[in-house]
Amino acid sequence: MSNFPELIDIRSFYTPASISKENPPLIPRNFFQTYKTSLFDQQHAEWMRVYRSKHPEFDFHFHGDQEMDDFMLENWGKHPIYPIYKGAQFGPSKADIWRYCILYKYGGIYLDIDSALLFNLNSIPADIAEMISFEENELKNFSWHEGWPSAIFFMNRELPCDKIFTPKNIALQWFLAFRAEHPILKGVIDLIVEHAHFYANRKFENVLHAVVSFTGPIVYTQAVWQYVLDGGNVSQFGHDVNGLAVFKNIPNQEESVYLNEPNHYELQKSKFVLVLDT
Repeated sequence: MSNFPELIDIRSFYTPASISKENPPLIPRNFFQTYKTSLFDQQHAEWMRVYRSKHPEFDFHFHGDQEMDDFMLENWGKHPIYPIYKGAQFGPSKADIWRYCILYKYGGIYLDIDSALLFNLNSIPADIAEMISFEENELKNFSWHEGWPSAIFFMNRELPCDKIFTPKNIALQWFLAFRAEHPILKGVIDLIVEHAHFYANRKFENVLHAVVSFTGPIVYTQAVWQYVLDGGNVSQFGHDVNGLAVFKNIPNQEESVYLNEPNHYELQKSKFVLVLDT
């Protein structure tokens, strides 16, 4: 961190609501983010401070690694997802699992720490239970040759064009908004548990795609599909929440702490995605 002398601890921005939270919506007024450090360069931190200041009705929560571990142990320690969380070898997988689990328990909004929303959270309709959006990326462009479990599901299903706006696209997972105990969140947690044996204690040619399939947007897309194919209705939005969500929207990128972190996929010598006792 010595290359970034003017770092700001963003934890000071992540505070309880400062005004009364009357007429609660179905998606609770919780805003969750995580990263392994709470120290950020000034411009990145300033964006988060300003966004927080625009939402005094919301509880803002920042979880570092220890807070994630504590939450998972306390709330999911006896669930099969817990040893999978503990055995995940890459931070993004832990963050994936944590985001599903914390939203399932409390409900609210999750946003990747490097991304941005260009709308006020209070504009989310009070009577919707979820916000389902999609990436520009299409499922067909994903690497399937290593036999991911989700590939079998997608190959054996007709595109649900009557139920999903853009079924060819990957569901957006770096921004999530759900009521507590939503069936889609339960579905993705259950799928990770179901698929864990495939990923445990083995190496993969494409580690990034293994992680994305195991805990990330691919398995999340499967959970969305399963829900709607089983008769569930979802509140859907166009690509990137109708263009109002921006992936990796980091100001002053050459000085960003986040973007100057080493690539953990390249540095990880072991290609194990998940280590479990068998």
